[in-house]
Amino acid sequence: MPEPDKVVQIEAGNSTADLAPRPNPLLPFWNLINHLLAGIAFGFALEKAKVYLPTVIVRQMRWSELTMLIAFLTATITGMFAIAILEYFGQYKRKPKPPLALFESSIIGKFGNNLIGGSLVGIGMALSGACPGTVLVQIGAGVPASLYVVIGTLIGAVTYCYLDNIIVKKLIPSFGSPQPVIVIDNKRVPFLAISIAVSAVGFPLLWYGTTLIPWRDNFFIDIQKDFHILLSANASNPFLTIGTVDPSFANPAWSPFTAGLGLGLAQLVSVLFTQSVVGASSVYPYLGSVVVCNLDKNWEVNAPFYSQFKGKSETLRFSVGVILGGLISFVTSGLNYGGGISSVRGDLGVSVGVAVRLILGGVVLVYGSRVAGGCPSGHGISGMAQLSLASLISVAAMFAGGTVFAFIVGEL
Repeated sequence: MPEPDKVVQIEAGNSTADLAPRPNPLLPFWNLINHLLAGIAFGFALEKAKVYLPTVIVRQMRWSELTMLIAFLTATITGMFAIAILEYFGQYKRKPKPPLALFESSIIGKFGNNLIGGSLVGIGMALSGACPGTVLVQIGAGVPASLYVVIGTLIGAVTYCYLDNIIVKKLIPSFGSPQPVIVIDNKRVPFLAISIAVSAVGFPLLWYGTTLIPWRDNFFIDIQKDFHILLSANASNPFLTIGTVDPSFANPAWSPFTAGLGLGLAQLVSVLFTQSVVGASSVYPYLGSVVVCNLDKNWEVNAPFYSQFKGKSETLRFSVGVILGGLISFVTSGLNYGGGISSVRGDLGVSVGVAVRLILGGVVLVYGSRVAGGCPSGHGISGMAQLSLASLISVAAMFAGGTVFAFIVGEL
């Protein structure tokens, strides 16, 4: 959107007339919907990728399915290339995430919160089959397990601020303190050159990797499990006809490679529309601030953590957009099993033990993303795309923590 007109001085003889700026009548409306539109694009691509499915996420952490990894890396590289081009032509300035310290006395300590928080996010993903961004798509698509994960995230959103206050004030004063930003590129090896080299190598490898994995069969199995669908013997697999590079909006899914390209383009939409990269985890402390700041009269003393999120409604608009994008993709593409559905269980279909696991996973997701300062979207698709060292460490910790815990707790 064009910026508001600046004050212009016009000289007329010996006098100067100031013309007041003309407010753009569409600017308030644009500021209201730009984050919503960016969220819709991101949610649409996430639903097409099917990486929001709990089984896909847990099996990725157990390394028995690689759909999520290929889509994730393709999205990161696509976003990196787009951001590098925009920055090169002066249309965007990167804002890489800084390291968050646990202790400031050592190199590891300076990334301590990234390591601990990232590990917690991975554990939360293994428990819940979700991350802060994908649970929003689960809501839009109507995944039964999402209700319990949402309950957990809301509990985490309201309680984390008090835990943070205790740790910072009484135990570790340096907890979460931002350190100077460290990026991998420099003047001798610029960002654009790195993005071109990574794209030239990464895209062919990820495309080839997509052709090697049975993602069509995996989607067919995983959707039945996560949506509690029972199919008759004559049911057909609706994903078999989808090509490796086939971005049709009418498809019930995209391949991991195509979906990664779509997520990367959604990143471009976010940057162009909002001048910020995608990130989903900040909506939870925003919601927590709405509750805490209205119920706790002494919140500025008891929960000062939320002062940085109070009033940041743009993150809520983005999250609503993600839910809508997931809903639009799910409803418009449809899934046709050739009349082979024998039943769809209408209940929420989880045992008490699984419900507790999902709720606990939601709590851990919020706690971890706040400790690390981001989630797989903010640190992964966005942070790694900007070559932030803190984001690379956080994502590595997510996969490490998630892998270890996924083998401990098993599948949902």
